[in-house]
Amino acid sequence: MSRAKAFQMAQTAVNFGFRTCAARGNTATQVVSGLRFLSSRSLVGNNLPHHNKTAAPFFRSFAASATTDKEFANILRDELSHEKSDFVPSQELMSPPGGYVLDEKPGDGKVTLSKNHGSEEIVVSFEVNNQPDPDESTANEEGDVPVIRHFIVSVIKGENMITFECSSDGEGTNVEHMTFEPKEGFGTESTMYTGPVFYELDERVLDECNKYLAERYIFDLGPYIHKFIDEKEQKLYMEWLDNCAKFLEA
Repeated sequence: MSRAKAFQMAQTAVNFGFRTCAARGNTATQVVSGLRFLSSRSLVGNNLPHHNKTAAPFFRSFAASATTDKEFANILRDELSHEKSDFVPSQELMSPPGGYVLDEKPGDGKVTLSKNHGSEEIVVSFEVNNQPDPDESTANEEGDVPVIRHFIVSVIKGENMITFECSSDGEGTNVEHMTFEPKEGFGTESTMYTGPVFYELDERVLDECNKYLAERYIFDLGPYIHKFIDEKEQKLYMEWLDNCAKFLEA
């Protein structure tokens, strides 16, 4: 109850008391004494809010939360500083081989490389966030597990395109599948034929496919993309640390 409300109730009680006093023959002094006792027990003692009893715990809770946020942000800043001290951008990744143009955005795991080749538009795409985990069953004699990076090559001509699913271990490039499809691609629930098992194709077909891709610098792009994904992952991680720290500091 507010002090103003308590005072209003007390004033009403006083007026009522004086009227009752006159009716019953009690003295004003007796009425006032009774009201003082009532005021000290009811209006002031019990009904007025006790701010001091709740303010301290609330303040301590708020202060503890702010301290936790600051400590969390400091840890993230320390980790970011450590990562930056070890990070050296690769100059060779600034210029993709074969005249391809790099398109990447901060915070975005999707990257494309594109160029025109005669009447064709070639788009090479990959997602940093969508790379498979290393397969431990492929470990070599030293126990090292090769890291395989995957990317898609789309050769577009008119309303159609041929796509090649490729991978690289950082040293070479492997073609895993070849599909003919509309330029907009097949839907996720499409039942259209996507091509044969690639490595079961006739050797002459495989040889000509390799020549076709080599002419478009795809085999040079494989090791480049492998290194680029490693560096892009590091950049995304540092951006994540910085964004989280800024959020906690705000």
